[in-house]
Amino acid sequence: MFMLFFLSIDSIFMVVIAFWAILFTEKYPKGISDFVVGTFRWAMRLILYMGNMTDTYPAFTEKVLAGENQTQTAQH
Repeated sequence: MFMLFFLSIDSIFMVVIAFWAILFTEKYPKGISDFVVGTFRWAMRLILYMGNMTDTYPAFTEKVLAGENQTQTAQH
């Protein structure tokens, strides 16, 4: 939870930066998107583990794990 706190703060700053990037370039930066989505996925894994909804301890990674859906957004 300690690490997730700092990752969440970083994600908030990244979303603000992405807002300005979208405003000027009309594109969401891929690196920022990967970081924010990865942080959200890791947070969900941790919340499920701490809520005793799964026995699998969440891997300390923001990457997509086997068995997770990976959706691709269409680029305009």
